[in-house]
Amino acid sequence: MITKDIIEQVKDTANIVEVVSEYVSLKKQGVYYVGVCPFHDDHHPSMKVSPNRGSYHCYACDAKGDAIKFLQEKEHISFPEAVRRLANKYGIAIPSEEKTEEERKHDRLIANLYKTNAWVAQFYVDALKNSAEDSAVKQYVKMRGLSDEILAKFHIGYSPADTSLFAHAYKDAGLYFNNAKMLGLGYVAHGFVNDRYAGRLIFPWLNTTGKVVGFGARKLDERTHGVDQKYINSQESEIYHKNSELYGLYQAKSAIMKAEKVYMVEGYIDVLALHQAGIENVVANAGTALTKQQVDLISRYCKTVTLVYDSDEAGLRATLRAIPLLLKGGLSVKVLRLPEGEDPDSFIRQTPTDTIQQTLDAREQHFLEFLHSALVKGVANPDYRSAGVKQILKIIAAVPSPVTQESYLQECSAVIGYSVEALKAEINTL
Repeated sequence: MITKDIIEQVKDTANIVEVVSEYVSLKKQGVYYVGVCPFHDDHHPSMKVSPNRGSYHCYACDAKGDAIKFLQEKEHISFPEAVRRLANKYGIAIPSEEKTEEERKHDRLIANLYKTNAWVAQFYVDALKNSAEDSAVKQYVKMRGLSDEILAKFHIGYSPADTSLFAHAYKDAGLYFNNAKMLGLGYVAHGFVNDRYAGRLIFPWLNTTGKVVGFGARKLDERTHGVDQKYINSQESEIYHKNSELYGLYQAKSAIMKAEKVYMVEGYIDVLALHQAGIENVVANAGTALTKQQVDLISRYCKTVTLVYDSDEAGLRATLRAIPLLLKGGLSVKVLRLPEGEDPDSFIRQTPTDTIQQTLDAREQHFLEFLHSALVKGVANPDYRSAGVKQILKIIAAVPSPVTQESYLQECSAVIGYSVEALKAEINTL
């Protein structure tokens, strides 16, 4: 039970600067720390954090409170849950609360699923390490230029083509067969789990606390013969919801908050390639189109997103779908256009390491510039041009802030050439 004494102990122990710094980059200013407020569209440091008082206060939107309140508002969780998280963080014991048998059963299930995934991830990591240097997987890793440090950082593994290795190891570990079925690790037959990822490179998905929630698995052979998918991802489970996770976020959190922006890419290898090149504020929505839940997740850590999708037609469509979602989530959006035929991995590998950040910065565009180039620029047919302008206005209409929307309309007018009045009249009819 969470007593008043426990709550006061948590308030006294929790370091407000530490708690806020997990979401916002803070700078010391006298006796205070200042940073951009995460609770509104803040482009200037409006929030002060006082370590002496154990409180925060935004002078723009009036968000204020202590460490418990901050965590409660930022994670959209209840007061008791915020207290529990901080108590756990600072080693404060809370007497066990009364739960129903159903709740205790569910807790045991979740703990077992995490335990199973942790064991499976380690099995794959060990399998990769123990593979012969001339094996197909080691040759693939070498071809991709992935270092041992990157493999370790992202817990990259390998599922042996010989399924009996996994089957016997899983059984010997004493893990529940039902867990394997619930997690989609494979089907159970004759007392063994048949690994559905056999013969593939494994990319574990870690949630924001570092627990393995799922896996992505890639064929080593590019050829699919019309049957096998290049990538297989975990099925939905009690601990994995693909629409609510971002690959690489656990490894990127600190870098995202420090840079106050994130690069959004499409694939696993893209994330690894950028990290290896020293660009660590990067995540991927691998295996799914960008979702509102993912936008909400990334907005906890920064307010600016740069989309770096592939340069092909599919990448263009994904970019056009993502921009309004991000704008509706209150985020600033930029687009980094890659040369034709390139993806982030291939582009990074042919860019000199000491110029990567400058090269990325130079290719970055405001989303309006990108939309103008993609939908309007060079279009001679007035009907097609008008359709392109309307598509841009529909995207601007997704912006929740009237002030920001007005600003975008003015920029749109300057870029496209139509008057602000004409654009406003058109957007009102959409």
